Amino acid sequence: MDYASLFQTRLDEQFIRESTTAWMEGNAVGIVYSGGKYVKVPKRTVDGLGNYNRSTGYPTAGAIDVAYETFELTQDRAKRFNIDRIDMDETAFVINAAATMQQFQKEWVIPEIDSYRYSKIFQLANKKLKTKAYTPANNIYSTLIGEIADIQDVIGSGVPLVVCISGKAAKELAKSTEITKYTIIGDQNFSSGNINTKVKMLDGTIPLIEVPSARMQSLFDFDATAGYSKNALAMQLNWIILVKSAPLAITKLDEMKIIDPVPNQTYSGWSIFYRRFHDLWILDNSFDGIWANYTAINAPDLAPTFATGSASGATKFTVGSGIPATGNHLAYIKQAGAGSYRFNDVVAGATTYTAGADIASCTAGQHLLSFELDAVNHVVKFNDHTLVAGDIKSS
Repeated sequence: MDYASLFQTRLDEQFIRESTTAWMEGNAVGIVYSGGKYVKVPKRTVDGLGNYNRSTGYPTAGAIDVAYETFELTQDRAKRFNIDRIDMDETAFVINAAATMQQFQKEWVIPEIDSYRYSKIFQLANKKLKTKAYTPANNIYSTLIGEIADIQDVIGSGVPLVVCISGKAAKELAKSTEITKYTIIGDQNFSSGNINTKVKMLDGTIPLIEVPSARMQSLFDFDATAGYSKNALAMQLNWIILVKSAPLAITKLDEMKIIDPVPNQTYSGWSIFYRRFHDLWILDNSFDGIWANYTAINAPDLAPTFATGSASGATKFTVGSGIPATGNHLAYIKQAGAGSYRFNDVVAGATTYTAGADIASCTAGQHLLSFELDAVNHVVKFNDHTLVAGDIKSS
């Protein structure tokens, strides 16, 4: 009996049925596998209308460009399971192995892939400044509807949208007094093969997919040997609004291997080998239809060390080793009063800074706000320091 093929079919069906992101794989139309863990994604561009001329007819032929962009399936995850031959006969092996693999997918694989996809969507949207901090409260319905309206104002109201919402935010939405009833259960095209999924509908038109809050985090660590965990700087994602066709997701369960006890040279029993490639991408022309809403956290302290500058009225500061991280930069703002910035806030008007350089025209009592910022000026680390006379070079 071909155990591997049997298990693989059942595991694929389980993934489609239980994953909250399986519908994203329906967008991977036209993707070409180019060997190994690389895929090519088609990107089409066309130019606009011109004037029709009654003498010469149609304007110059429009350009239709199809280019393929190569992406790598960066997630190459695997596990080996051993089942001792003393513990069971062949019939019991089939039953127990199938149950074990389904449990493994339910408890680890499906949550990990969902978590990776939501966090990657956030990271990609964040780089395009398509994110916003918000703490869910009674105005959650108007906030969500307002963000949907902002997207529709750009892309039009006829483009299908999907809202993926955390369980915590969904609970607040259900309690909101702004509305009396906002959802119905509807049939949508969230199906694959013979598995159909019913989803809630926001205002009767937009699918609302409720996601376990633990999977809706901004950043995860994926362990090289055993599972994954929420990063220390992860923020709770409240919801992600998506044009349904925007996320391009692929998961590929490599051919399962099962070695029987007799030919197994490394273990006295059955060995099951599980390996899955997966990844997600969003093309540049799709970000008008992406928005992520998150609950902010406090920014880590930059912990600068201040000293007098080299010129009269100047101060300077230094930071710890490895700061700023690759791709980030230091910056500062001088102002009369205190400042308050949270992790991932966008900073405007800051002066780029090199550690140890003079900051001129300083006076005692001023607040010097120092930052580590990413490439698009999101706060990575922050400090508010009140300057004292000892920080400033005297004349």
